[in-house]
Amino acid sequence: MTATPTGRTPTGRLSAHHPLTLEISREFAVEPADLWAALTESSRTAAWIGPWSGDPASGTIAIRLNAEDGAPEQTARITACEPPHRLGVTVDAGAGQPWRLSAEVSAAPDGSRVTLLHHLDDPATAEFSGPGWEFYLDRLAAVITDAEDPAEIDFEPDYVPGMCPHYRALVEDA
Repeated sequence: MTATPTGRTPTGRLSAHHPLTLEISREFAVEPADLWAALTESSRTAAWIGPWSGDPASGTIAIRLNAEDGAPEQTARITACEPPHRLGVTVDAGAGQPWRLSAEVSAAPDGSRVTLLHHLDDPATAEFSGPGWEFYLDRLAAVITDAEDPAEIDFEPDYVPGMCPHYRALVEDA
């Protein structure tokens, strides 16, 4: 894996357990319950991906992606919620291609790990969705570690185009 100009290295791979699924993980020196809260509480998601609104008990929420142009609001259907270990959502990303995502939280030697799984309907989308999830997970890391301001993390050129070749290569033979 090749680092981008500012030293960010893509970490994603194709899952060994789920066909045509990107898998990207990060580890944190926090308890799994704290990591779960950072992934699921609107007041905490606001800092790294965006706030959400609605009643999760209804099975649908709206999330405003705060790092995207225009901060678009997207509908997310909750497909699994097993606190504090697994969250599954299907996000209406437009263009008839929903994002089928899950986040798995587990204990790690020095705290906890989150593994994001993005189930791809079209392998060609990996080239941009992989770098996008790397970007958002690095923003999550910035919030949890307080090591950098998530707003200072630049999508271009580090993630796109920097990480695109890595993700394109993952799915070339898929």
